[in-house]
Amino acid sequence: MQPAEIQTLAEQVREGDERAFARLFDTFASDLCAFAFRLVRDPSAAEEVVQEVFVHIWINRISWVPQSVKSYLYSSVRNRSLDVLKHERIVREEEAQVRAALYPAEATEADDYVYQEFVIAVEKAVSELPEGCRTVFSLSRSNHLSYKEIAGVLGISVKTVESQMHRAFVLLQKKLEPHLGRSVVSPRRSASAS
Repeated sequence: MQPAEIQTLAEQVREGDERAFARLFDTFASDLCAFAFRLVRDPSAAEEVVQEVFVHIWINRISWVPQSVKSYLYSSVRNRSLDVLKHERIVREEEAQVRAALYPAEATEADDYVYQEFVIAVEKAVSELPEGCRTVFSLSRSNHLSYKEIAGVLGISVKTVESQMHRAFVLLQKKLEPHLGRSVVSPRRSASAS
């Protein structure tokens, strides 16, 4: 597809043309997934990255005016892939902190079992959240959407998203406290408070 045709598609997308949006997606999705895969090394994560970039474009289509659509797409996929890698690193570090808090001494197989029980408890606690909280929490944590993007996807206000996230954190903290014997978020807070 020629650059002029791509720019025309972008203009049609800005006007809310769903067929133009689908055509734009079909034109670039495969190559963008391959590009994202080279960064994140996970096919499903690569697909999610590309989908998130296109969701972001659709949500913000009215103000979306890229100089070059192709450059915009590739730089967005690169940036989102780097965010995913950063998030994975943070998750690994947080898991290490939880392990250190649970097992100050050397870890044993029994400790590993306790940790797996904790992971299951977290998944169960998330699944038991009220539907609104669970949806907002999942879009934020699993899909890495910003509060503004979540509000756009769900058709609710950013304030409602903030409220649902706060409620989710409060409920998760209450459910998970027995597994840690202390607040889920306390290690960082206590470190900064002292």
